[in-house]
Amino acid sequence: MVELPNHSGDEKDPHPTGEQAVEIKSELDFEVTQQDVENLKTQVIAQLINKTTNFPNLTKSPALIDQFNEVYHIFEHTVKDREGHSALVIGPRSSGKSAIVERALNDLLEKYKDEFIVIRLSAYLHSDDNIALREIARQLDYHSKKFNNDEDNETLTHKFEQRGISDTFNNILAILDDAPSNSKDSDQSLQSAAIIFVIDEFEKYTGNNKQALLYNLFDLSQTSSIPICILGISTKITTGELLEKRVKSRFSQRIISINRPKTVEEFWENAKLNLIVDDKLLGNEKYTHLWNEHINKLFNEKSFGQDLRSSSNLLKIVYQIYFTTKNFKEFNNNCIYPVSRLSIESPFLRDSDFTRYLSKQSTNNIQDIIKSLSTLELLLVIAAARFIERIDLQVINFNMAYKEYEDMMKLFNMASTTSNNATTNSYIDNIVLTNLKVTQKTWLSKVLKNSWETLYKLGVIIDVVTQSNELNAANNNINKNFIIEENKMVQLDVTLEELAQIMEDSTVFKKLTKL
Repeated sequence: MVELPNHSGDEKDPHPTGEQAVEIKSELDFEVTQQDVENLKTQVIAQLINKTTNFPNLTKSPALIDQFNEVYHIFEHTVKDREGHSALVIGPRSSGKSAIVERALNDLLEKYKDEFIVIRLSAYLHSDDNIALREIARQLDYHSKKFNNDEDNETLTHKFEQRGISDTFNNILAILDDAPSNSKDSDQSLQSAAIIFVIDEFEKYTGNNKQALLYNLFDLSQTSSIPICILGISTKITTGELLEKRVKSRFSQRIISINRPKTVEEFWENAKLNLIVDDKLLGNEKYTHLWNEHINKLFNEKSFGQDLRSSSNLLKIVYQIYFTTKNFKEFNNNCIYPVSRLSIESPFLRDSDFTRYLSKQSTNNIQDIIKSLSTLELLLVIAAARFIERIDLQVINFNMAYKEYEDMMKLFNMASTTSNNATTNSYIDNIVLTNLKVTQKTWLSKVLKNSWETLYKLGVIIDVVTQSNELNAANNNINKNFIIEENKMVQLDVTLEELAQIMEDSTVFKKLTKL
């Protein structure tokens, strides 16, 4: 085994230059050069920040390989067999949905180059059907120029995008649905190339009552002479149920689900894939082989028994992320700094470097703000969070929050009175307490209006973030001296579930965090 760095202390940063070669003394001697270290560092950092060839170790993931194969086969049937398909990839954020799709498209491009085009939509950027249609037309125009080797020519025989949105829509449908039958006027590239639509945040397009965009796309996938595949990516498990009846009838009902890892070991088997490197990828097979062994050793290393507190820092980070967010991106961020410290004198990861990222992270002060709120301010925050959770809206104003506050206090007082009556043990106690009710006062709206303004100044409620508004949750001090109108729509910077975790068990109002 190679002689690994000491994990107990930090070392001084080395600054080697040139093609210096250093012999690593081990049971099996080998040489590692500066270029070997730089190549490995570049490859691993590229994998961590997702800037490499679309997750090269994806096929080694036991949790994602089946879903990857299914997505790839759907794409391949569309391109190779010229079949129309539709499917949904559903899973929590940072679970590998986009990695699967991008890797499948990358592999497809290597095998079927110039035989398909990809149209990408995101509900965050293309927020409604009209904007999405413009984007589809723009991308189709771009690919049409590219296929015709005419990227510099602004005039096309068939330009998808028109001045009017209805003309654009009709033009897209007419060309895609009837290209081969009108071969003289149709773009020759569209007759031969399959079209793959990748729609991110798919569930947001179901908010429209008519769902015209989804209806026509699914209809095209079944009826168009051009092979079309519609792949939606979503985080909501109920996305399929949100489709309108006529839209659902044209959807294939194929849903590919991705779940969070159920054990720490399963989480690690997927998380380490961005740290390990293929032995034959970088040339120095002995170095990369020992590198991969060292990664596993860091995770399995425990000192002086089985106590987690005496384990390696990498193992602690894995446990911390698994039992909190299960977010692979967060794990990758923790690993970037240790990898960047690789050098000719320290060609392997040092466990002490893994604590650097967490130590530099700013604390989430929303917890401290919630704990410092007055009773009225806390009740108003709970009411706003209850309304958002119950109605499933992302925005709220004071009038909505106050109406929820009134209803919430009625239920709270009713439950308190019932509880008091249920705990009395004697007939005399019942008589004495019959007309005695201990309730919380429901304050007038003009009183709570001041609390609402305080919450706005503290940053608990923030301005709505839109495409034309670049304000975000970090800009908590912008315009906080202005009076906020009662009907102004804002966003709440904390959820009902987070409030339940922040509030102490002894707080009498904690039970209000459950609907």
